[in-house]
Amino acid sequence: MARRAAPARFPRGNGASGVIAGFFFLTKKKSANRAILSDMRTSLRRIPLAALSVALLAPLAGGEELRLFPATVPASGVFAPPEGAAPSRFRLAVRLAWPPAGTGDSERFRIGVDHAAPEETPREVLAAPAGASVPSVLARSTALTTGVVLVGASIYGASAGWAHGFNAFRSGDEQWFGRDTYGGGSDKSSHFIVCASLARELAWVYDHQGHTRTESTALALGVTVLSGLIVEVWDGFTPYGFSWQDLTADVLGTATGLILTRGGLNDLIGLRIGKVGTGIPESETDESEPFLGTAYSTEVYSADLKIAGVARRLRFRPGPARFLLTSLTYSTKGYGYVPPIPDRQRLVGFELGLNLPEILSAVGVPETTWWGIFLYKALNFFRIPFTSFGFRYDLNSGTWHGPDTGNKFY
Repeated sequence: MARRAAPARFPRGNGASGVIAGFFFLTKKKSANRAILSDMRTSLRRIPLAALSVALLAPLAGGEELRLFPATVPASGVFAPPEGAAPSRFRLAVRLAWPPAGTGDSERFRIGVDHAAPEETPREVLAAPAGASVPSVLARSTALTTGVVLVGASIYGASAGWAHGFNAFRSGDEQWFGRDTYGGGSDKSSHFIVCASLARELAWVYDHQGHTRTESTALALGVTVLSGLIVEVWDGFTPYGFSWQDLTADVLGTATGLILTRGGLNDLIGLRIGKVGTGIPESETDESEPFLGTAYSTEVYSADLKIAGVARRLRFRPGPARFLLTSLTYSTKGYGYVPPIPDRQRLVGFELGLNLPEILSAVGVPETTWWGIFLYKALNFFRIPFTSFGFRYDLNSGTWHGPDTGNKFY
């Protein structure tokens, strides 16, 4: 019986590495590109020469037959099916094994020769793990998840019109984080972190619905960006107006959330939104009325570096420091009033805080129960008040404040 060769296996790289490699290839010096193209043209010109050489040398071979296999081993024996198998044709099967044994949740391609049953048509095969099947992107659970998110985005977007009234569609240049911008840029921070968190959780849900990592990532990307677009279109019919800056923050946040998730970096880098006190004295708002954006004065946005994640990667024992994290925060105070109050603040903070999910893990809270999953995910999104303290720099006045928890108007 002929022995079948083991299929070749190739590790599958992530999409980011392909993009980076393509970027560097396309941005090489022109001289290097010309050299590459010259080598390709030289190789192509050699093909006709090689063909002509074969044609001229063939008669000199004395008419001997060119054989791929020894005469004692017929080709039919080399490609024979396993003993006991029905007569069959052959096909080249390209299989995507997910997840392959011993490699966690990574993917890889497997290329090999497979035996097609006589009634089958040779074709490419996308194979799920043994005994499992990859669901369609239109499967009921997937469609339900997608529908709930998009309907929720529509309801949220329409709520601004219900609260402030609808008008003809309009768009405007909100700019970014400038002193006199709407919300002082806090709204852009909110868009970024909300979309990063939504994309992360959608990818997790689609993964658990049985999709491949590529499908889950693509679905999370598309649904999150579409949700942001729906909200912005609704905003166009309200006093907020359609904002390209908001939509750009949505896209950047979505991409960041998926890069952190697919790169296995969520235990190292976190993105959270928290509530803080406003504390604006009445003397500051005597002649002003709250309008759009005042709610941002009660929020703080945090990008965290988790010491436990650093320790895992650098392979050292952090001791009790594993329960801590350092944060770069952004918050604004006094924005959203008409006319503007004079002492508005844009605060960049540097904080030390508690890594509450790491504390949950240390005390044995399971990540496999519904309530455990809820706790971990909630604490990875919400910054609990008074769990961080540090210093803040006011970009408007050029002054430092702290150390404190940011729950005041300076």
